[in-house]
Amino acid sequence: MGIDWIESNNGRKILRLSEKLNFDCHKDFRSAIRHWDSDPRKSSVEVDLAHVTFIDSSGLGLLLLLKDTVRAAGHQIAFRNGNKALCPTLRMLSLETFS
Repeated sequence: MGIDWIESNNGRKILRLSEKLNFDCHKDFRSAIRHWDSDPRKSSVEVDLAHVTFIDSSGLGLLLLLKDTVRAAGHQIAFRNGNKALCPTLRMLSLETFS
């Protein structure tokens, strides 16, 4: 699992994920959340799902944790580039902002 923070031109932070989002990557994902939350310049977040090939229930829980953390800090979160198989599940969990 690749987890990388990128700063966009509009000042948003982009969390680029790749491959599998499952229990095996929960430590790295939680570390990425802590990194964002401790940044004094934190801003709204876009989660790029273009290269995610698999998400299990643990991975969905991590996305919900990220959503809750970002919103609790008063920022917005958007999920981008989810594949067609993934979109209905994300919509069901109110993780439905796509482009």
